[in-house]
Amino acid sequence: MSRDLDEILSAASIEELHQLRDIVLSADKWSTDDEIRSDYTDPKIHGPYLGREIRKFGGNSFANVYRDEGPDYQEVVEDVADKIKANYPEGAPVEEVESAIINKVLGEAWTKIRDAERDALIAECKLSGKEWMGGGSAAALQAAFLAGGFQSYMILVVVVNAIVRQAIGVGLVASSLTVAAAAALTRTAAILVGPIGWAITTLITAIQLAGPSYKVTIPSAVFIAYLRRKQEAVQCGWCEAILLGSSSAKFCPECGKELPNSSG
Repeated sequence: MSRDLDEILSAASIEELHQLRDIVLSADKWSTDDEIRSDYTDPKIHGPYLGREIRKFGGNSFANVYRDEGPDYQEVVEDVADKIKANYPEGAPVEEVESAIINKVLGEAWTKIRDAERDALIAECKLSGKEWMGGGSAAALQAAFLAGGFQSYMILVVVVNAIVRQAIGVGLVASSLTVAAAAALTRTAAILVGPIGWAITTLITAIQLAGPSYKVTIPSAVFIAYLRRKQEAVQCGWCEAILLGSSSAKFCPECGKELPNSSG
């Protein structure tokens, strides 16, 4: 069952909430409530408040049909996906729509990657012991994101970092990784950050006339997708890899050792 927005934001760190707040404040206009500009000290209080602000921006995208609380967050995410022409099944849970948005960004980014960068990305994938499926294609990059494990986490972080940096001028709050994992993440980021930045610019520019609120709702939806997956991820106690989609796995796909959540 999908976790709701308030639950995710209440579990975020203060630093993460500050970054999400800054994304909201990057808009040309915002709530008249001065609390949106204050320092956040309690995620359980300020998280739901910030969630309401994001939903209000989503309501602006619906021609101000909504008031007060704004639309349901599922509607906000679906509206973002529809505007950037991301494909998702009707009735899909919110996390699947979020993945469709990230996949759309990856697909756009792939069209802006030079041949040498594509070769480097495929080599990096193979270096980590994973098979690159589908040759040099956007579908292969999207499949790598959806496959789970540390590679999925790396791609997610690179996408979100590029989007956050473009929105507020600074990247994500640093995560604790081993030296080897951080080096792999840095190599992947070096390949993808430029094309992802161009992809986001292309997508936002294409819909900017449809409503300035998308300057908030697009990066917010991607950032919240990152928080959801980070909070639900498993970290291997042996190699310290952060693994997406591995909550039911018994063994770490990176080092092969038993995960702490395994019943054995």
